[in-house]
Amino acid sequence: MARKSIFQVVATIAIVGVVLGVFSQTVMRDANVSTNTMTTEQAYADLSSKMKRIGVQEVTVAPQQLDVSEFLDAKDELPDIESSYPFVVEGTGEVNIEIFSSGEKTAESGSDSFLTEMAKKFNSQHNKTTDDKTMSVSLRSIPSGTAAEYISTGKYQPECYTPSNTLFGKLVENEGVELTVETDRLVGNVAGILVSKKTGDMLRADYGEASVNTVLNATIDGKMMMGYSNPYTSATGLNFLLAALASSGSDNVVDAAAVESFQKFQANVPLVSFTTQQMVQSADKGVVDGLVMEYQSYQIDPTLQRNYEFIPFGVRHDNPLYSVGNISTEKKEVIAAFISFCEQNKAVATKDGFNGMDDYTYVGKEYDGNTIAQAQSIWKEEKDSGIPIVAEFVVDTSDSMRGEPINALKTAMINTIQYINDDNYIGIIGFDSSVREYLPIDKFSLSQKTLYKGVASSLDATGNTAMYDGLCVAMDRIYKKAQELGGNCTPIIFVLTDGDSNTGYKFSDTKSIIAGMNIPIYTISYNYAADSLSELASINEAASIVGNSEDITYKLRNLFNAEM
Repeated sequence: MARKSIFQVVATIAIVGVVLGVFSQTVMRDANVSTNTMTTEQAYADLSSKMKRIGVQEVTVAPQQLDVSEFLDAKDELPDIESSYPFVVEGTGEVNIEIFSSGEKTAESGSDSFLTEMAKKFNSQHNKTTDDKTMSVSLRSIPSGTAAEYISTGKYQPECYTPSNTLFGKLVENEGVELTVETDRLVGNVAGILVSKKTGDMLRADYGEASVNTVLNATIDGKMMMGYSNPYTSATGLNFLLAALASSGSDNVVDAAAVESFQKFQANVPLVSFTTQQMVQSADKGVVDGLVMEYQSYQIDPTLQRNYEFIPFGVRHDNPLYSVGNISTEKKEVIAAFISFCEQNKAVATKDGFNGMDDYTYVGKEYDGNTIAQAQSIWKEEKDSGIPIVAEFVVDTSDSMRGEPINALKTAMINTIQYINDDNYIGIIGFDSSVREYLPIDKFSLSQKTLYKGVASSLDATGNTAMYDGLCVAMDRIYKKAQELGGNCTPIIFVLTDGDSNTGYKFSDTKSIIAGMNIPIYTISYNYAADSLSELASINEAASIVGNSEDITYKLRNLFNAEM
């Protein structure tokens, strides 16, 4: 995760005092944004007191040799399309085309439902081809990056693909898939950076203008905090990554000069968000001064317009529509008819916030798919700016996890070994009626990976759910490891569970401690969505994710790509 280290310290200070001080002076600015008044010293004292009532069993598990052939490939990681991305609109015509579309135009209703509305109206007209066959359109809502993976891996291939911009289209073509541009603009849109009014004034006063380059320079200079979305899944995040790499002025956005400039920028990025909602919430709390968003979303939200100004950047988000592979003549006819229908109804799109900022023109370089793929790899390697992650996996092994849930979790945990950087520090805590430490935190070397695999393979399910006892132990272990490392690390906790805690400490007993310790807690729940887990994740700017046996592996992969 590209979160500025909240444990970073001055080496000349005594280690315990340093760690306490850095916890209390987090870059996340908890003193300014949290409603909790507990200091870090108070939080750790309270945590230490609670630890006296928690019995922790140390479990020794035999290591298991790593076998890379056991890791799933990109195709097998993807979930079943029907269960994870069902049709938003399902056409029943004699000649039907299926479209993968990004989410800002495929909601069930509301301002993000333009394409949904168009598909429904188009289907209701029962238009005919020249061969007198009824036309129809089927529509799935899938993030641009995820849709690209389905297509490029051959997991599932629709007739058409409309991402937010052209970048993921180039990535698909780079994998050898034939794409044909049927229209370079289905609806108009622009990517941008939202900055607070105060930050915008600072940029103009200190740098002469508010632009993407001055935002990047101000972030490097430590004058603002920037947040953006995962460039593996988000078209806006990928667009921003390329802009950040290009800001070095180098002719090659993946050369050493570009990487060095990106490292400097990334050192002052408190988070790369797993979800847009997470990023907006962090901005509302003052954690970041700038965030990325499309103009359409900004345009339809009076609160955003009141609190932020919009700075356009990167390639336009004009929602190109591609046909995929070799498409029959009669399906081409349906595609053309549907594009024409959308064009005739562009007033509807405009009402929903699209087609704004038509005067914005991208003047930067065009990148091929290979360069874009290299940029993603650079981001994965460099997003932590050389500061290691210290992470605890807090795993639910209660009786309700027995059978399919625990087996799916074991598979997902083993598979994600390949997405954890070697320089990070990893431990595993298990909880049911009690708490067990399966894997003490240590650097994710080959030996630690074999132990991690041994633990994941051996997990079993029994007893009740003492989740907050497990969280207390995890926070304690992370704190102590930070002492060992001189504070030069970034903490994070992943909770994997299928339900609320029902024994031991409660959320109310630990909420203030969690806030005071400033450790982001990502909750990954299996077939279970709960406000309590969302609230737990939101305390320190993390996200709450709901998965099932079909998609838990893919969601963990995406999460670890972003955070680990």
